[in-house]
Amino acid sequence: MVSRVKKRIWLTLVIFSFYLGLVFITRQILISKKAKDQASAAALLVETVYQISNDDFANPERGFMKQSSIYLDQAFDPSKISALQASDTIVWVYFRLDNYRDPRDGVGVTVTNYQAKPLESLGSRRGLDTVQATFDEARNKGLKLVIRFIYNFGPHSNSDPMQVNPDVPLSAALAHINQLKPLLIKNADVILAVQVGFVGHFGEWHSSKYLNDLNTRKQIVDALLQSVPKDRMLMLRYPRYKQLWYGGPITETNAYNQSDVTRIGLHDDAFLRDDNDGGTFRSTVWGTKITTYCDGYPTGEIQCWRDYVNRDSLFSPVGGEAGTQSSTPSQLAYCPNALTQLSNMHWSFINNGYSKVVLDTWVNQGCMPEIRQRLGYRFLLNRVSISQQVAPGGVLGFHMELENKGFASLFNPRPAILILKGNNNSYQREIPLTGIDPRKWLPGQVSKVDLNIPVPSDAPNGTYSLYLWLPDSTTSLRTRPQYAVRFANQNVWQPTTGFNLLVNNLIVGGNPITPTPTPTGSPTSAKLRFKIVLPDIASQTTNISSSFVQIEARDGTSQVSTSTINLSRSGNYFQTTSDVLLNITQSKTYSIFIKTRIGIGRLFNAVSLTQSQTLDCALTSNPSCGELITQRDSKPLLSGDTDGFNLQSGSFNKIDSADLQTLASQFNSPPPTAGSSSDFNLDGQVNITDLEILGRNYGSSGD
Repeated sequence: MVSRVKKRIWLTLVIFSFYLGLVFITRQILISKKAKDQASAAALLVETVYQISNDDFANPERGFMKQSSIYLDQAFDPSKISALQASDTIVWVYFRLDNYRDPRDGVGVTVTNYQAKPLESLGSRRGLDTVQATFDEARNKGLKLVIRFIYNFGPHSNSDPMQVNPDVPLSAALAHINQLKPLLIKNADVILAVQVGFVGHFGEWHSSKYLNDLNTRKQIVDALLQSVPKDRMLMLRYPRYKQLWYGGPITETNAYNQSDVTRIGLHDDAFLRDDNDGGTFRSTVWGTKITTYCDGYPTGEIQCWRDYVNRDSLFSPVGGEAGTQSSTPSQLAYCPNALTQLSNMHWSFINNGYSKVVLDTWVNQGCMPEIRQRLGYRFLLNRVSISQQVAPGGVLGFHMELENKGFASLFNPRPAILILKGNNNSYQREIPLTGIDPRKWLPGQVSKVDLNIPVPSDAPNGTYSLYLWLPDSTTSLRTRPQYAVRFANQNVWQPTTGFNLLVNNLIVGGNPITPTPTPTGSPTSAKLRFKIVLPDIASQTTNISSSFVQIEARDGTSQVSTSTINLSRSGNYFQTTSDVLLNITQSKTYSIFIKTRIGIGRLFNAVSLTQSQTLDCALTSNPSCGELITQRDSKPLLSGDTDGFNLQSGSFNKIDSADLQTLASQFNSPPPTAGSSSDFNLDGQVNITDLEILGRNYGSSGD
């Protein structure tokens, strides 16, 4: 009896061990199969490379704008809201409140018991009705508005309050703002930005009769901050007031958090008039110092305010108009400096009606096409890698690299959405790219997006197209293609939907597998400042545009990140005008390669970059900067290389006979604004001086 029990126990143990072993083997087989499936999916990521488009096409919230004056006490004229060219999408509206002042007021007149007129109510065909009609017309025509409310149209500057065209007392201005508030909220969908206005001649914050006190002016800004939805930005005429009251410049850390400082940009209505844009970059107004922010700045007051704006405008709007008080432009308005300052200040929009002297100069000197293309953002798809096949309910491996070739970033919120659309069926689904903010695709930067994207489980088997869609953030405009962002690539734009085609051959079918996309880590911007020796640049050249300067971060021989930056002369050096943003996945030591479009590039080793932190190598000593400090004087960026950034050129990064041939073909001609250039000292002409530079540096090679 005992023997039979023991046999049963042993038999049970043998059978249990057999099944336990079978379960273990099965589990290992399944793990192995899953790993193979994942590896297979990663291997099946298919890359698509896109071709650049140089077309001048319409894109929302950027570009040239028509300026129109609309009087609120007159019947609305729809022709005032229109684009001058097919690629224009903005109208700059001066809402004229001239006839809502006390009619007794005037130049040199003292008014007691001031009686401003209120704006007529809705339904009156004047006043608020005219404002609403303006917004409705913009919406009907697929346009957006930059708006400013003003009490007069100047004409001239004057520091004597009794000798100016009057504005109104604070109480009247605040009453008008309070009347306008409901319409500003209701029509935020077609408001691109609100210029503060109200004060002085043209609403430009000079030559005021009643609104000169600083506290009075701040109350107007604060009232508008409360009257405009928090996802829309204001623009002030002078950065000194923003800095005094709200601080700044805006940083990557606080950008778009809807605090007051992050909601105010700049309108510059004297762009390139003189070295300080008609007082834009000054701390003092008619003998009164507004702020001490720039006191003691090493490169002077004007450069201090330029640096403030250059950093602030990465995350806020800059727009306005070119200004001149002469029938001929100054050299500051010539193409090389204009392109530099448009890029430095991150311009998004500019008046296409004033100043004709400056605008004609850009046409005649050949840079107008580049300016039309680069105002605001200009997104370019470089490459996209996605899974070749994905199952319903599976996960799509997705890697995208795009570049912002514009002067500026988006500054209003905008979603990024993938559209999955069947080629042979009616299936279409939106897949929001959660956590992706297109406003952070900064100018001069290559941005990377790496995601595992769940595919809807109800997608029928078949072949699909995948689109990238950046629609307007508002419900009223979301489905209108005029308000969606178009990428600067050939054969991607879908005009009837506003989608950008990524691929048209994605296969949906089979069993779900989890892919592992090509890893690039989680890039975070490290910030870098430096100065460099460019010995051949003409002494009158004070700024070098970002289109002439390229920076790479390298890990060994691998390129990790690229960027562009504007350089400004500082003594014997040229230094960065703002932070160079380099997307890195690790905080470690990198090599930094710096090259200009007209010279050889140099490699500086042992540079320690830290994610989300700034490394300042414009100093005399900083061990983390490595060769960016210790070798900068011994590694000058010599001029003479005409190949620019063309890696495929057999003459890339060396000065040789190919560069001599290019110079000969361009000799005694204006330098081209793009491509190969023989203007080696950036003085605006190709002549014997450039030949001397090439001869002096002939045979030199970069790193």
